[in-house]
Amino acid sequence: MKQINTMNNVFSYLGHTHDMHRMINNKAEMTVSSIQKIRQDIQKSKKILKNQMYFAYPFGKYTDNNITALRQENFRLAFTVQPNYVTTKSNHYLLPRFSVYPNTSDLEFAEMVMGEYSNIKYNINTKNGKSIYKASNVKW
Repeated sequence: MKQINTMNNVFSYLGHTHDMHRMINNKAEMTVSSIQKIRQDIQKSKKILKNQMYFAYPFGKYTDNNITALRQENFRLAFTVQPNYVTTKSNHYLLPRFSVYPNTSDLEFAEMVMGEYSNIKYNINTKNGKSIYKASNVKW
């Protein structure tokens, strides 16, 4: 906590669960847990990070129960790892975002920031302009 406090003028620390960032039988723990268990975990995280309103799904995976728990805990926004731009029509609990990796080129990064990044150009699977990633009831 001390380290977080000394860097809060540079970084923002947002919700990501307290202790659910793990896989269970190849599924994100948060996607196979009850709403009650999810809410308890989120409440612990909120106590540590203070007044969180924004959330990033562990591994980018989520279910309807996750969204319900976040709404019940008064989160305003939640981020997936679907590569796309946020628009005025975006669901506040399913906001896309671009991942930037060490091997992301300067050109790719500049295109992301300038709004010129093309999912087709970089071979990201899309349908009707929306990224599609789905496995059973788990979405990402």
